Amino acid sequence: MSREFPEEYSDMIDKYGYMVMKVAPYPEIHNIHFAYSIGLWENFGHPEIVVFAFGDSLSHAIVHAISKFVSKGGRVEIDTPLHGIAPSPYIFKEVSKENFEEYLGFACLRYSSDFKCYQCFYPDRNGFFPWDSQYVDESDPQDGSQPSLEFPLLPSSEID
Repeated sequence: MSREFPEEYSDMIDKYGYMVMKVAPYPEIHNIHFAYSIGLWENFGHPEIVVFAFGDSLSHAIVHAISKFVSKGGRVEIDTPLHGIAPSPYIFKEVSKENFEEYLGFACLRYSSDFKCYQCFYPDRNGFFPWDSQYVDESDPQDGSQPSLEFPLLPSSEID
């Protein structure tokens, strides 16, 4: 059975230019809340944004703030700190297409796989990012941490 992109989501994208999809933990695949945009690619020629954060409200707020910035003409670039959205800068990495189906399901329904997506990373309280050796993962173990989708990931069910 083929799934179609929901009409109410299309209506939201038509009205606002984008929407934010919140995703709750799904133990077989991931153990963290995250959110991603849909609509930036088609309406603003900008890669979609995904962020893994502490709770769905925070991830939604971050993606919404960045999407609003993009909708007003802003651009984010790979490995270039973005200042002014939050007290700390964000840094972006391109998401591997191999991770699209697993993490960006509704965006794939909208675009097939013909789009780009950037993952937003935020620093710890000392300003270090997950790839820095000094980084301290302050996330709740129940909530997970910031995985990198820059390279293909195995679903958690295939790791053991």
